[in-house]
Order: sequence, then structure tokens, then C-alpha cells
Amino acid sequence: DKFGAEDKGPSEDYTFCGVDLKPALPVALAVSTVIGGLCMLLVQIPLLSRFTFLDQVYLSVSFAVVYVVVMGCMGYCAFTDPGQVRKTRNTKVGAMDIEEGMPR
Repeated sequence: DKFGAEDKGPSEDYTFCGVDLKPALPVALAVSTVIGGLCMLLVQIPLLSRFTFLDQVYLSVSFAVVYVVVMGCMGYCAFTDPGQVRKTRNTKVGAMDIEEGMPR
């Protein structure tokens, strides 16, 4: 079974010397994203500006807009935990799509 089963525990893929590394994965993602953003702002955008004769301010502002959207989405996912379906929903059976199990 490639998806696992309810009676089995989590796999030992994210353990190092018996320490579970799964709680550190979201923090590692956030830190690596910030470090990547700093690298873009401090190294890559100035180089791109120098080699293409594009204004560094416009490149930095466009990067900042995309970066704010990315960090906003990451913060949203971290704090709201989207995609989780509650076990009990206040939906009548007649309003359910039986094939998909979701409200219409």
C-alpha cells in the first residue's frame, strides 16, 4: 500500500539519530526562503541590473511584490492549515454530492 494505513505509525524517513525532524521542516522552509530572498536582493538583482542595463529599483520592486505574495501564502498556510476537512460538518445530506463527498 503506497499511501500507508491507519494501523501503522509514521515512517522513520525524517529521523536522525532517533530525533524526529518533522517539526523542524516548516521552519527550515521559512528560513531557506528568507535566505533565498536575501541572495536575490543582495547578489542576483544587482548582477542582472548591471548585465542587462535594467534599473535595479524596478527589478527590486517587482521581486519584492512577488516575494510578499509568496511569504503571505506561506504564512497563511502555516497559521490556518488549509486543506483539512473537519470530521463533523453542519451540512444536510441533501446538499451533499455523494460521489465527491463535498458540499455543492
